[in-house]
Amino acid sequence: MSVAKRIARSTAGRRVGALVAGVVFVAGACTQGDKADPTAGGIRFGPCGNLVGIDERAIPAARRAQLNYECGTIAVPVDYADPGGERIDIHVVRVRAAQQRDRIGSLIVNFGGPGGSGLQGMSYWPGAASDDILARFDIVSFDPRGTGRSAGIRCPKEDKPGPDPDLSTEAGYAQFAADDEKQARHCSDRLGRRAPHFNTESTALDIDAIRRALGENTLTYIGFSYGAKLGAEYARNFPDRVRAAVLDGPSDPSLDDIALIERQIAGFEDSFARYANSCPARPSCQSIGDPHTVLARLVKGAAADPIPAKKPGDDRVAYSNDILRGVVAFLYGDELWPDLDSALRETSADSDSTMFFDVVDQSFGSGTDDPNVGEPREAGFVIGCNDSAAVQSDEQIKAAVTRLIAKYPVFGRFGASKLFGCRHWQPVRHPLQRPTAPDAAPILVIGTVHDPATPYAGAVSLAETLGSGRLLTWDGDGHTAYHQSTCIDRHVDAYLVSLTVPAPGTRCA
Repeated sequence: MSVAKRIARSTAGRRVGALVAGVVFVAGACTQGDKADPTAGGIRFGPCGNLVGIDERAIPAARRAQLNYECGTIAVPVDYADPGGERIDIHVVRVRAAQQRDRIGSLIVNFGGPGGSGLQGMSYWPGAASDDILARFDIVSFDPRGTGRSAGIRCPKEDKPGPDPDLSTEAGYAQFAADDEKQARHCSDRLGRRAPHFNTESTALDIDAIRRALGENTLTYIGFSYGAKLGAEYARNFPDRVRAAVLDGPSDPSLDDIALIERQIAGFEDSFARYANSCPARPSCQSIGDPHTVLARLVKGAAADPIPAKKPGDDRVAYSNDILRGVVAFLYGDELWPDLDSALRETSADSDSTMFFDVVDQSFGSGTDDPNVGEPREAGFVIGCNDSAAVQSDEQIKAAVTRLIAKYPVFGRFGASKLFGCRHWQPVRHPLQRPTAPDAAPILVIGTVHDPATPYAGAVSLAETLGSGRLLTWDGDGHTAYHQSTCIDRHVDAYLVSLTVPAPGTRCA
């Protein structure tokens, strides 16, 4: 199975990345009629046109024929402290099944990020939803402010891609700091007065505006990865308006920025070790030798002599950071491990980095020339920085660089580049508060024991911090759990439909 097909299948329920490649079927073409229906609680829905593409590999033809895709917008304040001021349009997509019965309401889904597009996520997600969920809910998603078509952020780097500077040297550190400051100022200048208002707190307020516009008295919600953080922020602001919320694969709200980065590096280090240790059991891996040795050789070689992508029309060359970014993408799901075997073998034997570029493009977004669509990575940077109050000193960063490189031989040096974080970002921010919601209805928090991107301890911490959190554990590999385990699916669907909460300590093998 190709990388693209395997990613399409795996992301049917997993937040591997914001974008899925190979979208070939335009939403709206298979719906029951293309006439715009009447105003639905404040959002006028109509045909999606080319705004949403349905991935035929992820949604079987029989199901596609039953799904009605509709799109609309809702205008929200740029600054909620100035509700009469400038407004932006939030793009919303709704999917309704023809066989709907005993409708409960709308299920709002966020696929992660920050920077991920809900419109793109809906190209595949309804393919994995159970018949019961499709029968009982309209499935709704949206491009959060700053992402996709909702005032999407575009502030591309002015410099050409190249190797990351070596942060362990004074010269490399100084170069990285200068580059980081240049990019932060460039992006802040482009956004102008809007810059501080692309943040998670404002997006949670947008969700409540969407809920009201849909005519729902309470919120039913699923958030993956960053979407779990967003759902927790909604619950903090509106505990009495939560009917049900599934927070799958959250980060730890108790950690500072450096600790979060280190925990994530440790998660990917552990996942790569599990991948390498399972090599003898995979026929696709047995011909490449020890994965640790092969990867170390590729990383060292690419630092001195970048490896070209030999796909026609692709003139990129892969430096060490590009190889490692690709490895990270392959580790988001253990179903992608055979493709990581192939990528290591192809890059080593043929000096062709195509598979590493492809998996990054397909998982995290390869960018677009459309000026009306935001760039996922740039949106993620802005939103993440506006959420953070932390500004790390040179001493803190340098000490962390030294520790990470020594402690994590595979990803420590690569991950250390994230330590600069938001040091040079504009100062008017909206740092997230501790997400407590003890008076909310029970909120289902899902943790995956071997989640590389948001390690399991984050789910444990968030469930405790919320006060209303109920922890559900999947003893599996990969990022997020819903639609990856029939046991998890059974518990989540029962909770969403009947508000049945799993017993304390419930684990799925």
